[in-house]
Amino acid sequence: MQTNLRNAHQILIASNRLITIESLCDQFTRKTDKSRYLMKIFRDHNSKIKALIGNGFEANTLKGYNTSEKHLTAFLKKHYGRTDIEINQLNLAFINDFEFYLKAECKITGVSAAKYIKHLKTIVNHCVANNWLVPSGRRHSDGTDFN
Repeated sequence: MQTNLRNAHQILIASNRLITIESLCDQFTRKTDKSRYLMKIFRDHNSKIKALIGNGFEANTLKGYNTSEKHLTAFLKKHYGRTDIEINQLNLAFINDFEFYLKAECKITGVSAAKYIKHLKTIVNHCVANNWLVPSGRRHSDGTDFN
C-alpha cells in the first residue's frame, strides 16, 4: 500500500498537478480527472467571448483570439504533428518556441506576436485558476517544490 501511495504521489509530481489530499486519493484510487487539452479550452474560451460581444467584448477581440487559435493550431501541427496538446505539457520552452514560430515562420511583427502570446497567457491563467495546471515554482505547504 505504501508503494502504491508513493507511486500515486510520483505520478502527480510528474504530471505537474497540484498535490492535495484529494488529488492524492483520486490518483491512488485511479479516480483521476480527465485530461484537458489546450486547443479545446481555447475554443471554449472563444465561444464565451463570442456570446459576450456587445456586452463587454468587441468583435475585434474575438477576431484576435481566433487568429491566436489559428496560429497555435498551425504551430502544433507543424512542430508536434498534432492539433492539440495536454495542458500539463505546456512549459516555457513551448511558449518560446511558439513565439519564435510566429516571428520567424509566420513573419509576424513583435507587437502582434506579443498579442498572441498574451492570449495564450490568458488561457494558461484560466487553467491555473481552475487548478487544471500548476505553475512552476509553486510549493507544498511544507515548503518543498511541486516539481
